[in-house]
Amino acid sequence: MLPTYSAGKPGDARSTAPVYSTVPGDVTWDTMSFISELKRRKVLRVAAIYIVSAWLSLQVADVLFPGWGVPDTAIRFVVYAAAAGFPLALLFAWMFDITPHGIRRTPRSDTHEATTLASRDYGLLVFLVLLFVAITWNFAHRVALTRSGIPEASIPVRVPNARLLAILPFHDESLETEDAAFLANGVHRDLMTNVMKIASLGVIAPGSVEQYRDTRKPPSVIGRELAVSHILEGAVQRAGARVRVTLQLVKADSELSIWAESYDRTLTADNLFEIQADIAEKVAIALQAEMTPAEKSRVQNPATEIFAAYEALARGYEAYDENNAVAIEEALHWFRRALEVEPDFAHAHQAIGRLYAYTSLFGALPPEEAFELAENSLRRAIELDPAIGPAYAWLAVIVRNRDGEFAKALDLLDTALANEPGNARIMHIKALTLRLLGRLEEAAPLYKRAQRLDPLSLTVTESYGSFLRDFGRFEDAEQQYRRALALDPDFPSTWWGLGTLYWTKGQPAQALEWFDGAIDRLPYSDDFRAWLSLAQLELGQAGLAEESAQQSLVALRGRKSTSVQYVLYLAAVAQGDDFTRWPDERTMLGHIWLGGAMQLPGQTLMQSQFAGALTEIEARVPGLENADEALDFRNFREAVDAAIALARLGEKERSTQLLDRVDAFIATQHRIGFRGYWVEDARVAALRGDSDGAIVALETAVAEGWRNLWWFYFEHDPALDTVRADARFQALHSVVAAEMRAESAKP
Repeated sequence: MLPTYSAGKPGDARSTAPVYSTVPGDVTWDTMSFISELKRRKVLRVAAIYIVSAWLSLQVADVLFPGWGVPDTAIRFVVYAAAAGFPLALLFAWMFDITPHGIRRTPRSDTHEATTLASRDYGLLVFLVLLFVAITWNFAHRVALTRSGIPEASIPVRVPNARLLAILPFHDESLETEDAAFLANGVHRDLMTNVMKIASLGVIAPGSVEQYRDTRKPPSVIGRELAVSHILEGAVQRAGARVRVTLQLVKADSELSIWAESYDRTLTADNLFEIQADIAEKVAIALQAEMTPAEKSRVQNPATEIFAAYEALARGYEAYDENNAVAIEEALHWFRRALEVEPDFAHAHQAIGRLYAYTSLFGALPPEEAFELAENSLRRAIELDPAIGPAYAWLAVIVRNRDGEFAKALDLLDTALANEPGNARIMHIKALTLRLLGRLEEAAPLYKRAQRLDPLSLTVTESYGSFLRDFGRFEDAEQQYRRALALDPDFPSTWWGLGTLYWTKGQPAQALEWFDGAIDRLPYSDDFRAWLSLAQLELGQAGLAEESAQQSLVALRGRKSTSVQYVLYLAAVAQGDDFTRWPDERTMLGHIWLGGAMQLPGQTLMQSQFAGALTEIEARVPGLENADEALDFRNFREAVDAAIALARLGEKERSTQLLDRVDAFIATQHRIGFRGYWVEDARVAALRGDSDGAIVALETAVAEGWRNLWWFYFEHDPALDTVRADARFQALHSVVAAEMRAESAKP
């Protein structure tokens, strides 16, 4: 029931006091009396003080946050906290007074005496305090998560940038009889490529703007969701031999148009590329972004002068974007059709190379065949057009995955980014390459930038989760993988990534569920199948691992699989094989996705043929003992193996020199993560004869969650031979084995 107010009788002391009506439904009151009551209860004074204090807090935060490593965007949390606390302050002011005798209930106007607190008042005060603490804690937590450094997975970077725009998919306004959807999509794609060539501009990647096709969302909402300052909208209309392109550049927050243009031309390839170049330059001018002469030259360089070749390429990409087996075949048909029209069409060669390189990653073709087809097309594209950035990037994928030439891959990626500095896909490929090299700090800013430009990309989101996994940031990694699942619950790589996360955390039983899910979604991936068998080995299920690996070879229909075959070797050893079926030398998968399994010692070393092992190692890694030869994750285990062989051959000094260099390398690596470097500390200490150091390192590794290939290291690793009889070593082995048996017994 709301109060009513009465003027009272003349001379009545309560003439200005509120009189609460007892008449049902009576909801009228004297406004001036209500304001007087607010003043009497000091509510207006508290509101004014609160607003001034909140404003001062914002000014202080604006000054101090940068010095504390907190980005400017965290100020919004100060605003949220202040807004949330405002009604609490008003409620407190209305109901309570702070007096010299403590907190008292605000007196009624007819008594003028503060009343002591009742039980319910204490309950209300406790509730207000707890609510205030919750708001403050949440505010502090959110600010802490935005501290500078490697970005938190749970809070994507969402800072609107004055030179970052989203180019929404263009509308096709042609008549249905024109069959011109490919044209609108082609103009949109090529325009985005042109903007990516301008280093001082940023453009949201195609995959992240695709969800806004035919959207009804206003620019202000899209701007907030993608954290961009400007949005470019457009439409393409084909009418026979004519084409019209209309565009509007909108400031996202105000939804005001700052530039608009309409182009009406004869439909030729030259005219289309001229329109796209002009748009890119005018957008750069509107956003006050400078273009270098080299960038202008790249933007103005037409891909082809033959419209039929352009049309075939555009139709191919339209099919390619559907991302299924039938569509891929259709895309290949159109790309080849473009080359029939124009054999020296660099972009068509690049499209074919990209298609084959992509299929090599997901098993649609045998990797060797896909790599060869891709490389031939990509090298031809670069020969025809040295400024075609994506061709360098996909060639880098090939030389990295097939040849293991990471340095060459990084050089190619640098060239790709020099030509298209705003291409989020290329940034991601370089970040992934650095991650695989163990250069996580260098990969971090590239991941951050790639996510900034492609916030809705499944591939980038999943890969960033794997980066956090490698870093040992397991909770953040899981949050990132879950974000990827929210984007697409059936993306196979996310299921695989979560499996590797649980495997890395020493929880292979949970990993099995995720590997099964990955295989269900991509049955022909030999790597997913190999990981499933590897997790079974971790659980002590060697027979089951061998059986599932054999089933995988059947499911792959005779296609060669190095990863599945290697797991079969591991299963044989786990069941008592004396390494007669072990590879003659260290087997390496180009994409190194078996978490160190591909870098175990070779057959000769495992069979104690130390001189032969040293010869093999020196042949594989010439100059390994050269002090100037840098060690990295690809060759440091070779150095450990060489140190084992040298020590057994009596070459202690040479062995020690190698171990010193290994120590220097692993000192720079994260101990907990995908590769579990704690176990390397134990191996080196054991080889130096430091049994106590080896045991402490192993105990630390186990305590921190290391279980990767635990059974091999405990039972077979020659580096640990010197501590294998130690009671502490055996006790630790028993603990881990019992733990894995318990995991295996879980339903």
